[in-house]
Amino acid sequence: MHEAARWRLKLFRENTEYVEVQRDKYEKLEAEREEMDPPYLSAADFIDKQIDEVLAKYERWREEKENREKVKGR
Repeated sequence: MHEAARWRLKLFRENTEYVEVQRDKYEKLEAEREEMDPPYLSAADFIDKQIDEVLAKYERWREEKENREKVKGR
């Protein structure tokens, strides 16, 4: 049982990066979530969604940049 747990934790760590957030900020974000009913499930979900949004913007920017370069190359 312990070996299975260690293996699962190792697998999880290989696909995950940990980010430090000051505890007081994290707790305030959780408190805000409980009081205001925002569109995210937890502080961790909020951080994850922010990263997804930035990556999506970056991908759109890259595509636009490639399109501009193709137009210039004609």
